[in-house]
Amino acid sequence: MYGAFCNFNRIDVNYHSNRLIMQKVINIDKEILGGTPVFMGTRVPIKNLFDYLEDDETVTEFLDNFPTVKLEQVERVLQISQHLSANTYQS
Repeated sequence: MYGAFCNFNRIDVNYHSNRLIMQKVINIDKEILGGTPVFMGTRVPIKNLFDYLEDDETVTEFLDNFPTVKLEQVERVLQISQHLSANTYQS
């Protein structure tokens, strides 16, 4: 899912003039958790955030349990997810 946005294994989204531009928020590195997408600068898998949200946990609870992840990182990942889901092509 994230491969289409990879640029030197780092991903992020920043809205500028209604366009998405790449910055650093997600790291995909085979040396870190075997290439599992993680929050940049951490070993916290992105999937953990979505697991929390699916289980009706809050972002605050997620951040309390993973203090190396910053709120800004979570916000960016959710922006990426929203953008990807809004632009999903249906057959």
